[in-house]
Amino acid sequence: MNRLFGILVAVCVLCTFTVDAQAKVGIKVGAGISQAIGGTFFNANMSIDIPAIKEYMAISPFADVFMKSGNSPIFVVGANVVQSWDWGEGDTWIYLGGGGGVVGERNSGVAGTISIVSGIEFGSIFVQGRWLYFYIKGFAGSNYTLQVGVSF
Repeated sequence: MNRLFGILVAVCVLCTFTVDAQAKVGIKVGAGISQAIGGTFFNANMSIDIPAIKEYMAISPFADVFMKSGNSPIFVVGANVVQSWDWGEGDTWIYLGGGGGVVGERNSGVAGTISIVSGIEFGSIFVQGRWLYFYIKGFAGSNYTLQVGVSF
């Protein structure tokens, strides 16, 4: 896990040297539902898209919190490398990316996670799907999430 985290940090640092001054940083805030082995969870998400190569590729640090009645909240923090494609007149974008991070729960400790994200952004509204894989006590395996939100 330390090796994965080290690689993630190195990629983020290297990509900051290629930032295009004309591209803007984007912030996404959303919420959704998740389906996992432990049942259905509500989740909230925030991510920051930091342009790496013009406006088509970004480093996207993210934070998620998963909540279910009767359970402690589960927190996920990580980063994805995201590739975007203009789909229309510059107002609609589709994107696909992957990365990793760490997941933590108060009673179970911390573990590594793998993330794949794909979505579409219409102006300032986004809809995305995310797949996370991690193991943490009582919550293991694949987690499928559908999120909707706004981007700034």
